[in-house]
Amino acid sequence: MKKYILSLLALALVATVALEAKTLAYWRLEEGSAGSTHTTDLDGYFADTTSYSNNMSAWYYPAPDKDVMLPVIPQTGATNERALSFMGNQINFSPSSYGQYLETRGSEIETHAFTNGFTVECIAKARTFNWFTIVGKDGRPDPGAGFSPFKILFRYDNWPNPKINFEFTDMATNFPIVHSTFTYKLDEWYCIAVVCDGNNASLYIKEENDSGYELEGTVTCTGGIIDSTGMWTIARGMWEGVETDNLYGSVDEVRICDTALNPNQFLAASGGAPVTPVAYWRFEEGTNGIHQGNNDGYYVDSSGNGNNMSTEVSETRSTANSDVPFATVPQTGE
Repeated sequence: MKKYILSLLALALVATVALEAKTLAYWRLEEGSAGSTHTTDLDGYFADTTSYSNNMSAWYYPAPDKDVMLPVIPQTGATNERALSFMGNQINFSPSSYGQYLETRGSEIETHAFTNGFTVECIAKARTFNWFTIVGKDGRPDPGAGFSPFKILFRYDNWPNPKINFEFTDMATNFPIVHSTFTYKLDEWYCIAVVCDGNNASLYIKEENDSGYELEGTVTCTGGIIDSTGMWTIARGMWEGVETDNLYGSVDEVRICDTALNPNQFLAASGGAPVTPVAYWRFEEGTNGIHQGNNDGYYVDSSGNGNNMSTEVSETRSTANSDVPFATVPQTGE
């Protein structure tokens, strides 16, 4: 494997494409250590691991917990040591309607347009039966209805068969809803993925003993999530514009993308392909030496999308070098 060291003059590699962001936020919830609690509010402590810095802040201090479903995330290979445990309304909050949750509070993702679709993923469990939101977006787009822009939740209305559910307000102010085909169990983890391509929205769930995600249901929709400016939340929802449905349970690995992913791209998918890149420059061209051409598309985009790169200065010295960080790229095996 060879990589290029670009030096000696002011040098730039110029691409002819603007790359579209696909993963807008990914909260791994790895902060802290099991048995400790972060006791500061509104400080962005829970990091968004993408480049967009949509960090979340705590309200009433949920606790890190070493109980996780996946010690390693299959899609990324990342070690997973902690989840975040929420007490819901089980302790004495003031006001009494409050509970433990996370919120984005002023982050860029709050105003992002999901016009053409989305994928929202999470891993969660509930400790008792009730209405519990896992991931939500604040707001009340239709004053005549109680729905928020988006919500994944444990439902309680169809007892004795409570279901996992997602619902959202689409671009035409319809309210697509999909339920799980099974009754969820207490203290069991579920990997949940909600996918919308602008025409259909689907719910996928992987249970603890499943080999992969299973499609629970699909519903038609008009576009993605309706435009709104409300906060994204973990472990709290909203109904009729009022904060509610605080989770008594745990949440891990929350990811939001603005495109519809394939099931083999979900976080807990084993052996799946990574998210398809818009461009991938491996810098394998040449041998140890100098390429002195300009504007020739010499540096190949290996994604197949033709977004080749060129050097663009009056005198170019882009040097190939065999000094590399690893001999094989772990994600691709190349």
